[in-house]
Amino acid sequence: MKKYIVLMMTLCLVLSGCGKDAQEPTETTSVPSVATETTQAPTTVPTETTKPAPAIVNPLTGEPVDKKIESRPYAIMINNHSVALPHHGVGAADVIYETCVEGGMTRFMAIFSDPAKAGPIGSVRSARPPFIDLVKGYDAIYCSAGGASNVLGMISEKDVDYMNALISNNYFYRDEWRADNVGYEHSLFVEGKDLVEFAKDYEYRQNKQEDAQYGFTFDDSAAFGGQPANKIVVAFQDGGKETICNYNEELKAYTLNQYDMDYVDGNTDKLVPFRNVLILNANRWVLSNGIHVQMDTVGEGTGYYARDGKLIPIKWSRSDIEDPFVYTTEDGKPLTFGVGKTYVAIIQDGAPVEFQ
Repeated sequence: MKKYIVLMMTLCLVLSGCGKDAQEPTETTSVPSVATETTQAPTTVPTETTKPAPAIVNPLTGEPVDKKIESRPYAIMINNHSVALPHHGVGAADVIYETCVEGGMTRFMAIFSDPAKAGPIGSVRSARPPFIDLVKGYDAIYCSAGGASNVLGMISEKDVDYMNALISNNYFYRDEWRADNVGYEHSLFVEGKDLVEFAKDYEYRQNKQEDAQYGFTFDDSAAFGGQPANKIVVAFQDGGKETICNYNEELKAYTLNQYDMDYVDGNTDKLVPFRNVLILNANRWVLSNGIHVQMDTVGEGTGYYARDGKLIPIKWSRSDIEDPFVYTTEDGKPLTFGVGKTYVAIIQDGAPVEFQ
């Protein structure tokens, strides 16, 4: 009997020892679960640290730039007489306006965020009334080869920061070949980098306003729909000068043709591509001198917007000359632009626009 008791006690001790050994792995196997959690932590860190920084873009084109553009735009009058072609430096412009100035003829205004990249710009021509109000909407520094007394009076009255090329022999020059073979009035040029120095001579403010807006919202993410418009014929007044906008599939942009010539930059001999085409209808009248034309670009109006070979009708509005244009679709939704340069034609309200 004693042997049986001793045997049972020994067996219990052995079993109790085995029980402890069986529980230990259960405790230790929980440790790797902690290790599993710690090995997941690094996978979340790169996700947060490798987020791309917000893109810095040119507010006039939506194109990426290396650093934020702080400087004010420059607006320069470009001669558009047929014998004055090609224009020079326009391939570096961000926005180009064209409108009628007198007798069915048009003039261009090129807007640069950085004219120093343009090289020679020209030929520079005199100021005209419709462009003065446009300049104010960009808070731009305006440059022309003088202007009629009534036009210069408007520039002063509307407090435009203006640089007169005709009174600066230091920065502007005449192209001798043009002066001799085309006409003296078609020969005035300026190096883009010198415009900035010219503005400093005038002691004009160099930086744009902190809240500067130009009326463009860029978005390439959504497909653009509309009527086919691979060719757009813009007449600036009934029977007046025409500009043809042709969609270039290779460039994914519109190029211009005027006077039966392709529109190229004379500095590069390359076509000037415009991702966006705006055609704005505006009230037009002749000033009291019986010569110069004015276009009403304050208030409300209609027009067209073309991109990617398609076109839609739009509406525009502007409450004051110091405000940018506001563009919407016909049903009032904000208009978004494709990333790239913009050509703007301001035409007589009711002038025909043909597209196909």
